[in-house]
Amino acid sequence: MKTRVLLEFEEMQGDTSPEVFFYHFDEKASGLDDFYYLVYASSSDKNGRYDIASVTEDSDGDGDIDKHDKKLYLQLADVFAQFKGFQAKR
Repeated sequence: MKTRVLLEFEEMQGDTSPEVFFYHFDEKASGLDDFYYLVYASSSDKNGRYDIASVTEDSDGDGDIDKHDKKLYLQLADVFAQFKGFQAKR
């Protein structure tokens, strides 16, 4: 099965630290509101370094939902943030 993933920045909590949304679409999706799975990532320190993710699916295909599934989304959110100019302040 083919899967497409759309990444999007959106400010949802009113704290000037945008969340990253991952919309998953299967091959039957007919539009942007026809996603079958949604994950969001946010930064608790509001510094562009993402550390919270709403993962409820087995992202890496190993048969369980664990910290590695969450880590994959957080890494992707951090990389995506760099494309948008939101650099982590370390």
